[in-house]
Amino acid sequence: MARTFSHIYLVRASSINDVRLLKFARFFHSNSFTLSYIGIDRGLDSSLSDKSILFSSVTYLFSFLSTRNFFSLSILKFRWFFSCFFAAFKLRNNKSIYYLADFESALPFILCFFIFNKLDDKYIIYDIYDTFTDRYIFPKFVNSFFISLDKFIRSHSSLVIHVDSNRTWPTDNNYLIIENIPIDMYSDLSPKCLSQNKPIFILSGWLTTTRGLTSILSFYTKYSSFFDLHIHGQLDPQFIDPFLQAGADLYPFTSQESYFLSISNATCIFALYDPAIPIHQKIASNKLFDSLMLGKIIITNYGTNLSSFVENNSVGISVNYYFDPSWDKIITSILDEDSVFKMSFKSRSLFSKYSHAYHVSLSTLLDKISC
Repeated sequence: MARTFSHIYLVRASSINDVRLLKFARFFHSNSFTLSYIGIDRGLDSSLSDKSILFSSVTYLFSFLSTRNFFSLSILKFRWFFSCFFAAFKLRNNKSIYYLADFESALPFILCFFIFNKLDDKYIIYDIYDTFTDRYIFPKFVNSFFISLDKFIRSHSSLVIHVDSNRTWPTDNNYLIIENIPIDMYSDLSPKCLSQNKPIFILSGWLTTTRGLTSILSFYTKYSSFFDLHIHGQLDPQFIDPFLQAGADLYPFTSQESYFLSISNATCIFALYDPAIPIHQKIASNKLFDSLMLGKIIITNYGTNLSSFVENNSVGISVNYYFDPSWDKIITSILDEDSVFKMSFKSRSLFSKYSHAYHVSLSTLLDKISC
């Protein structure tokens, strides 16, 4: 039977090299869908070698680098909303699949299609990276308003995707759990449990003050003679000089494959999240599954679901979010080669289990959108 849809529009308020979105893009492309991307140019596409192969068109609604200013961030979100609404209006007669990543992208598209009565001839995928009302702290009446909007989005989506079972709502009906599982590159990378000299610790991603930077800096300053620290990604500017002065090595964003290659001889990956922020308590970090795939020790903090997972499965170390004597056990653990080996072995075993479930979910997704 011929497919109802052959074209997929992927929409996210970011550059095209978002790790999760690219995994879906490559999966869709491998199954012969034509892809178009709509997003924001954040100047991070240079490392994406297969951009022109994956996407028939890439549309950046505007350019924007980064901000820590609440007012600027609010302006950005309003600008993205209206730009998306206008883009949806131009596509309102286009019978396609729309993969909408997060609340900011789903709301303007679904609202536009709803207003102009154009929802019935489209397949809407709402992929919730982070629940909007968990990501920010709003007054109660504002929070209730956004929850209502989110329910509207979910009820008018053909399919809702969650990154783990902790994110589902009782009102969700048609949904899939598709976790942040990377491609298994373990055999290609030949990773080691310990580096030849000092152990290497990895800190990566969009690194803001809510990612435990102050604590990690204090820890590294105290114990730099025991390990090397490699920082990959975009570091909050106020921390660049302090980390460099402490002896850390800084590396820019690169492709996921290049990143995995560069950290293949590391021992630990930091994944700290301020537990005072609601969304961090439910965090479904890419770093967890990256560490499982690579057989690395993950270092996280108490007060999150991530910490519970790490503790229950013995695949890493949990410490207090703020630097204190609880951090000393990190050094004790990484100097114990037997402990490192056991955690590495358990990580790989767990990854195999989750990787299988991930591919089953992708097959289910393909069945749903191919009808």
